Amino acid sequence: MLTSAKVRKAKPKDRDYKMYDSLGLYLLVTKKGSKLWRFAYKYNGKQKLLSLGPYPEVTLSEARKKRTELRKQLLNGLDPAEVRKRKKMEKELTFDVVAREFFEHMSQTNWSEGHAKKQKIRIDRHIIPHLGVASILNVTTADVLDLVKKVETITGAATARRIYTLVNQIFRFALIKGYIQTNPAEPLARSGFLPREEKRHMPATLDLGEIGRILRLLDCYDGIIFVKAAIRILPLVFVRPGELVKMRWEEVNLEEGSWVFKASKTLQEHYVPLSRQAISILRELDPFRPMSPWVFQSLRPGRHISAQTLNAALQTLGIDTRETLTSHGWRAIARTLLVEKLGYDPELVELQLAHSVPDRLGRAYNRVKFLKERRRMMQDWADFLEQVKKK
Repeated sequence: MLTSAKVRKAKPKDRDYKMYDSLGLYLLVTKKGSKLWRFAYKYNGKQKLLSLGPYPEVTLSEARKKRTELRKQLLNGLDPAEVRKRKKMEKELTFDVVAREFFEHMSQTNWSEGHAKKQKIRIDRHIIPHLGVASILNVTTADVLDLVKKVETITGAATARRIYTLVNQIFRFALIKGYIQTNPAEPLARSGFLPREEKRHMPATLDLGEIGRILRLLDCYDGIIFVKAAIRILPLVFVRPGELVKMRWEEVNLEEGSWVFKASKTLQEHYVPLSRQAISILRELDPFRPMSPWVFQSLRPGRHISAQTLNAALQTLGIDTRETLTSHGWRAIARTLLVEKLGYDPELVELQLAHSVPDRLGRAYNRVKFLKERRRMMQDWADFLEQVKKK
């Protein structure tokens, strides 16, 4: 066995050598003069080695204490190397670190720019302050539920459920990366503990008389020309308002009658056949094309109008956007009336809405799938709205 004096007096030689103590502990003396404590042990029949630190920073008595702790782990069936690795991960892999890594991955591969901004706000504002400093290995189901309940108290059930979904996604990412073995958020999915969100559908009247009145009002809008064009063309193309306002001239082919852009939800190219009426509205803006890449230009140079501007325009016209119609509501109107009044296949309408469709229309979205039928449908829809407007 070693003594403090032997350790202190040990001198370097031409090559590294070991000075053994007992029960796997030894001192490695390097030819450069370093003295390093090592603990050798077997786990599941394999020889393994751990560093316990340098001498004199770690004394002989301290090295023996460390050895004793490691041997206790072995007696309890634990691999000291794995225990040390886990402790290091607990220290380094805080929820904050993993959440940032998850965000970088998703924003580069899956999320649109707008969606990424929303998710970053949710992570920074709600999730990190509550879970950020904790090791992701130590976050419990109760911790996640506590976060969700606090968010519900402050901002309501809808936001709380979005926060839960985001936290669940972060844990799934950590699971895939091998940082954790179980997802503590998963049990809450069907537990009944999550707040119930009251479904509030976007207001969208299906009364043809009311729709006709609204369409006539849109023609009477006397505000900015780009806003007027946007609120008039939206019923004809029924895309998401946030997608419409980002329409770029380079995406539009007026001769062919098409608009191709990347859908905000799927991040895949979406093909919108343009009816004669839609093309006519866009041609009104053609003289302004050299001024900006955006079709619906903002008065602020280099920017497009916002989706909120469309609802504001409806309100200016006296349209109740809480009870009667929002700019997003044209999607629900088209989805219903194209089927009920014009007799189109619901799956074809869903395809034009850039929604997922059953296998009969293909699992993978194809921007030109059933293009002939969709062209006819979009023109029939524009003609139908024109007739409704005249009544």
